[in-house]
Amino acid sequence: MKNFLGTPIYKRVLNEVEKFGFDKIIVSTDSEEILSECKYAKKRNPANATDSATLTDVVVEYLYNAENDPDYICLILPTAVFATAEDIAKGGSMIEHCDCVATFCKYPHPIERTFISKWGYMEMRNTKHAFTQTQGIRESYYDAGQFYWINVKSFRKQGKIFMDKTAPIIVEAVDIDTPEDWIKAEALYGAR
Repeated sequence: MKNFLGTPIYKRVLNEVEKFGFDKIIVSTDSEEILSECKYAKKRNPANATDSATLTDVVVEYLYNAENDPDYICLILPTAVFATAEDIAKGGSMIEHCDCVATFCKYPHPIERTFISKWGYMEMRNTKHAFTQTQGIRESYYDAGQFYWINVKSFRKQGKIFMDKTAPIIVEAVDIDTPEDWIKAEALYGAR
């Protein structure tokens, strides 16, 4: 419900999702306010309507309650303001050939050259790359937390979101988990 640059964030995300043209859209929530305002909303099982529910929990719950067994589903997070209809369509065209399609962001610096604080001094976490130039290290990526196309047959076999054949869509985004992330996301979104 929180406003993201003047509009409730879930409405901003739904506006983009509607552009894609899904056969069916379900907003899974325990919020009475969202239930009353959103034509797609369905009340979730209160056991899974928590901040500690995993993406896997959500997919399992959906499949358990689904009227039919779909070949693919697309799980879009309520804070996925950087997900575009074009990126969702790209993922939809890729899912037929893999287990999962997810959004990823590139780390700005090689994670192999990270340091930890120990007894007031900095210590390299992985000394294997102590003498490797950073430009000689492969790029690393992290989950952008925007959307996940899931091959249902693969999910039933592997029981997890990031499966054996997970294909990436590289995006510039902020995975909103904290108040600081929210501020960064509004700044990046506003700059676009």
